[in-house]
Amino acid sequence: MSKITLLIHCPDTSGIIADVTSFFHQRKGNIIYVDQYVDLENKVFFMRLECEFDSKFFIEQIKEEFARQIGTPYQMSWGMYAADSQQKWPFSFLNMITACMTYWADTNPGSSMHKFL
Repeated sequence: MSKITLLIHCPDTSGIIADVTSFFHQRKGNIIYVDQYVDLENKVFFMRLECEFDSKFFIEQIKEEFARQIGTPYQMSWGMYAADSQQKWPFSFLNMITACMTYWADTNPGSSMHKFL
């Protein structure tokens, strides 16, 4: 069993969840975890998804297809990581959180977030 983790953020619009989950379903992936959040004030969508595959899969091919079919059309910033690259995803996750916090602080100049960044 192979597993990937996907982290994304992009401008909020309808159809993102449907298209992302359909993308993995079409490749016989089983979504074992998904969480999403919309910053309604700034209209930014965030998502974390974990997906398992029974058969052998090629993450580089999936990344290319995801970029072309989902990432580019939705103007996403995203990262996709195989479970065997566990060292990579925590740093990427921290980078994504930092980017989200920076974005929020920049769009809310009077906030106390600037003290932490």
